[in-house]
Amino acid sequence: MITPKRGLKSQAMAALMDEIDEQMKGLRRGFNPGEKVRGTVISVTDDYIVLDVNSKLQGVIDTNQWDTDIPLPEPNDVIEVYFVEVRDGSARFTASAGSNSSVANQSILQAYTTKLPVEGKVEKEINGGYEVIVCGQRGFCPYSQIDKNKRRDEPNDLYIGKVMNFLVTEYEPEDRTLVVSHRALQERDAIEKRNALKETLSEGDQVTGKVTKIMPFGVFVDIGGVEGLIPLRQLSWNKNTKPEDVVSEGQNVSVTIISLDWENNRFSFSLLDAKEDPWNLFEAEYDVGSYLTGKIIKLLQIGVIVELDCGVEGFVHISKLGLKHRISDPRLYFKIDQQLDLQIDNIDYDERKISLHVVEVLDEAAKTSESDEQQEKQELEAREYIEKSRKQSSSFGSFADAFSKLDNN
Repeated sequence: MITPKRGLKSQAMAALMDEIDEQMKGLRRGFNPGEKVRGTVISVTDDYIVLDVNSKLQGVIDTNQWDTDIPLPEPNDVIEVYFVEVRDGSARFTASAGSNSSVANQSILQAYTTKLPVEGKVEKEINGGYEVIVCGQRGFCPYSQIDKNKRRDEPNDLYIGKVMNFLVTEYEPEDRTLVVSHRALQERDAIEKRNALKETLSEGDQVTGKVTKIMPFGVFVDIGGVEGLIPLRQLSWNKNTKPEDVVSEGQNVSVTIISLDWENNRFSFSLLDAKEDPWNLFEAEYDVGSYLTGKIIKLLQIGVIVELDCGVEGFVHISKLGLKHRISDPRLYFKIDQQLDLQIDNIDYDERKISLHVVEVLDEAAKTSESDEQQEKQELEAREYIEKSRKQSSSFGSFADAFSKLDNN
């Protein structure tokens, strides 16, 4: 608990502390100091306005706090009110958070002392942050405290007009000092969720989370208070798959917990347990000599890597690509996503490696690619000839200049 700054009367503090237990009972409903609530008027007397605020507690407003310029409401009217405190077994409200400064101060003081959230509206940008209206009072929220998830490229005015919950981090009514933080509330909530998860999570558990960020080395997933990494090797059985081809930001995924390092705040997950290992299917259906189809997913100078129709990968050496003549580079003859008819030559089950050859001779592809290769060679020879001619011409010009100078002398 944070003790208010000097200047607050000890008598008022003692009275406030005596009521904290009763306040907490009312707060179980979810009312926070300064929170705006819609209530239905049950009855109106000379002293009180009684409300139904969808709670076990009855809502009450003192009529002396009602704005004299506005007529009193009538039964069954729906009005917006602001929660102040729990007193004498009822939830006390005020019709306007700013109409009674003593009530507003009491609400803010209570929120500051008990570290309960208050509702505030972000009004505008001011030097170094935002002006936030809390219980009708002007407060300040630094840029760094508005949202822990705020990205650097997001405009600051994105939060203008938003109604958010804040923690009061500094309060001195005599100096009119009111500093609030939404980020502090987010971080506190995250710690509470994390502590709750720490008691229930174990390695090997399957949980549901949301993808928060996609990086070249893996994917970050939030499982409700704990953010962990799915490394590339745990993202897909296919080694050449890109993270963005497997998941997207905001997607809900089922993951298996691999490791939980609470001390260093490092957590790793896996998607593989949620997917059947394609090697199991391959081993059950195929053997050396089997025929199947494959799609080229990577072109190399020594061959191509293919994804077979069962989901595993295989390799076709340059000498076994089905062309009738030797080639220097498969990238001149084949393209990504091209389908090939294949036969299995060898299977290394320990290393999970498959060697194949193309069973269909690609005559048309060979002719087209051979023609393209020949044209490229001719263009290269032409460029070399032109460059050689230019050098000779330049040398000849130099000799001509020299002879011209000698002749003039």
